[in-house]
Amino acid sequence: KQILPIKDLIKKVDPGAQRLGSKDAKVVVVAFEDFQCPYCKKSHDEVYSKLKSEYIDTGKVLFIHYDMAFLGPESISSSHASLCAAEQNKFWQYRDVLYKKQVPEHNVGNFSDENLLDYAKSVGMDEARFSECFSSNKYTEQINKSRSFAESYGIGSTPTFIINGQMLKGAKPYMEFSTIINNILNK
Repeated sequence: KQILPIKDLIKKVDPGAQRLGSKDAKVVVVAFEDFQCPYCKKSHDEVYSKLKSEYIDTGKVLFIHYDMAFLGPESISSSHASLCAAEQNKFWQYRDVLYKKQVPEHNVGNFSDENLLDYAKSVGMDEARFSECFSSNKYTEQINKSRSFAESYGIGSTPTFIINGQMLKGAKPYMEFSTIINNILNK
């Protein structure tokens, strides 16, 4: 199977993918994450809030989240739940809760259907709407497509970040992100 050039990835990003920041930003960061991935949590906890305040909230970076749910059934159910959260404009708050509630082991009930519903309530979602969406499994195809999309560009681990066509794999320190971003902004 041919691997597509990473520099072209941004042109093929799903227009429905969750985005935060200005659509006119000079820098686009596409993050491939699994809510059960401990390195994704580390990156979220140590890098994301700084990126958000420094670059996303200031209009310099557009941040796009892509689910790459590959660590088992709870990766898929948490991904599905996050897309249901997006229907109520609560994706980013829900994403924060999922990382806060993550445990080191995978598929141990932390992202059980019941817990995912509790997390939805905790960010103020309409419980009935969330439950209806979640039980429908209507995002299964989209979740599979997201993983296939990542794999078609040779992305096989999380977190992986594509910053204006440049790949950054793993939970890298904030300085690596800011160096790349500032180099692009200062061109």
